[in-house]
Amino acid sequence: MGFLADTNPSIIRAYEDRRKKIEEMERSKVDKERELVSLSTELQDTKNEWLGPLTDLVDRINDNFSGFFATMNCAGQIALDHGEDEVFRNRILKTRGVIKRLSYLNSKDMN
Repeated sequence: MGFLADTNPSIIRAYEDRRKKIEEMERSKVDKERELVSLSTELQDTKNEWLGPLTDLVDRINDNFSGFFATMNCAGQIALDHGEDEVFRNRILKTRGVIKRLSYLNSKDMN
């Protein structure tokens, strides 16, 4: 340890300060990762709360819509569009919507 005797004490202090800062940052990173997992779970739970009932509603509307158009020898369909990812304010959002498809006079092409 004779080589440490010639070392400037401020260098050792700077090293210790940086080591402590690194440890703090590592703890902070772990905390942020836990928070991210928690928020992701909460977001998924919230989505499931409304997506299931919405899907059921759209399915019921589709049944009625399809039945009505079938009485006129036509085809009709209502479906939930799960969309594609879009970036908004540096966040990835999933666009959603309702799609209506119709086919008149037995043409079978529902566009």
